[in-house]
Amino acid sequence: MNGFISLHRKVIEWEWYTDPDTFRVFIHLLMMANYAPAKVRGRDVARGQHITSTVRLVDTLNISFSRVRKALKRLREGGEIIVENPSNRFSLVTIVKYDSYQLSPDELVTLELSKTQADDNQTSTNNKNNNNNKNNKDACNVHDWKKTYMANQRLQNAVCKNLNIDLQYLKEEMENFIYHRMNSANTYDEEAKFNNHFKNYIKKRMGKKSIAGRVASEYSKQAF
Repeated sequence: MNGFISLHRKVIEWEWYTDPDTFRVFIHLLMMANYAPAKVRGRDVARGQHITSTVRLVDTLNISFSRVRKALKRLREGGEIIVENPSNRFSLVTIVKYDSYQLSPDELVTLELSKTQADDNQTSTNNKNNNNNKNNKDACNVHDWKKTYMANQRLQNAVCKNLNIDLQYLKEEMENFIYHRMNSANTYDEEAKFNNHFKNYIKKRMGKKSIAGRVASEYSKQAF
C-alpha cells in the first residue's frame, strides 16, 4: 500500500495513547482509511472511511476478539470513529476527524515534490515482483486469475474437499484474497502460483480463526 498519513505529536496527550490495543486499532483504521473517494466491493467509500470487520481486525492485528471489540467500543464512545453496518459481514468505519490527521493539498504537493531518491528506490523494490511477473508470459492479473479459477468447478470442488469447506466459504475467501493482494500491491503472478497461494491463504486464515476461539466463530457473520 502506497502513501502516508500525518500525525500530530499532540496524539501523545490522547487518553488512549498508552493503551496498546486501542491505539493500535485506531492507527490501523487511520492507515487503512481512503485518502480519496473510491468504490470498494461495489460500495461507495468516502475519504476517511474504511470497510472492515471485527474478525478481519483480529486476523490482521493478531489481537484477541474481545480486546478488539473493547478497543472499538472505546473509539466509538470517545467520538473517534462512527460505525455503520451496510451488510451483515462488513462495517463501514468513518474516522471522525480524518482531515485533522492529514496534510493540506498544498502541503501534500510540496512534500511529494521533495521526495528523495531513496523513496523512489524503495518503491521500485516494492514493485519488483509485480514488474517481473508482468514480463513473464505465464503471469496474469489477479482479477483475470479469479475469472479462470471461478470457472473451474473441478478445481473448486477439489479444494473444498481437501480443506473440508463448502463452496460458499471458498467464494468468500476468494474476495478476501483479492483484497489482500490488492492491498499488498502484488496483483500479478503465475496461475499455478496463484492457485497454491490462495489455498495456503485459506489454510492460514482457518488456523487463525481457530485460535481466535469459539467466540469469534459465533460472531463471524456480524460486523461489530
